[in-house]
Amino acid sequence: MNYSDDYSTPAASFSGDETGAIFDAPDVVRQSPTTNERVVDTQSGYLVVIKRAEAKIAISVKRRIGTPPSSAIYLTPDESLKLSAILADMVAAQTGKQLSPRKIQSSVEDWIGKVTAQGAVAGSLDPQTGEVEQTDASSEQPLHAEFSALQKQARGRRKKLVPNQRLKVAVGITAVAIVGLLSFIVINSFGAKHSSPVAQAVVAQVGPLDDSVVDKFARGFVSDMLDFSPETYKVSQIQAMSHMTGAVLDKYWAETNFPLPKRQLKSLPQGQTVMITKVTQERSSAEEKEVDIFAELVSANSKISNPVHLKLKLALTPDNQIKVGSMQDLSGKK
Repeated sequence: MNYSDDYSTPAASFSGDETGAIFDAPDVVRQSPTTNERVVDTQSGYLVVIKRAEAKIAISVKRRIGTPPSSAIYLTPDESLKLSAILADMVAAQTGKQLSPRKIQSSVEDWIGKVTAQGAVAGSLDPQTGEVEQTDASSEQPLHAEFSALQKQARGRRKKLVPNQRLKVAVGITAVAIVGLLSFIVINSFGAKHSSPVAQAVVAQVGPLDDSVVDKFARGFVSDMLDFSPETYKVSQIQAMSHMTGAVLDKYWAETNFPLPKRQLKSLPQGQTVMITKVTQERSSAEEKEVDIFAELVSANSKISNPVHLKLKLALTPDNQIKVGSMQDLSGKK
């Protein structure tokens, strides 16, 4: 025996949407509030990226790998329309103004539904011009009155849409201007990378005896010369003596008994810090300078500091290297 419950009733087959209303749905991806970046891929090898930046719109241009530098970014008619539509949607999202005349289409559908229900007249309404084409001359007066009211309403809506259409045109013109500006920036960036050597030579160079160069040299020289730490003594002294002329080097070597033995180094005060307080400079000639260096020797185990005053005479070698031509210790003099 078989019962009707033994077999499930087959489900109704899907026949699709015959009204075509599914195509009236907005572009969910394009109008999604979470979408922050839109891209227009041009055939000229550039990507135009439109991004929301708070209350403004940021547009940037990216060059694909292999695309040669160009003085202009070319947009096809489809790409221009796509860029204008993206800008219009972003402006509409920020200002709350609808730039697309989609509401007129819904009013036309309402009007056609009313006319079909009465069955007295058949006509069509142009959503752009507001003109009505009547195909049945035997219309009754009440229907004609309703027809005129709908026509006036459509014309009123069309007038309201005129500023939005102008705004859309203005946004399109602004987009073209921004793309041109970005092209100009790209050209300048490539031109700066491939600029001629003559333009680069215009940059002012720092002289070997400029104040900043001499100040840095004097501070490093005195710090190396007054370093008597057993770990860094030899390296610092050799570094300082490398900047002396031959006569100054011989005198300094004899007076300091370089190199001092480790036992004598350990007997000297350890942990001293050289604090340079002031450096004064005076140019004696085009290739010579006199420098006075004032410093303090501070010991880690004592709060008492020893003042140091050194007077250096600096000169340039033929290869523009700074050398110490003379050195005086004026620490005990006022």
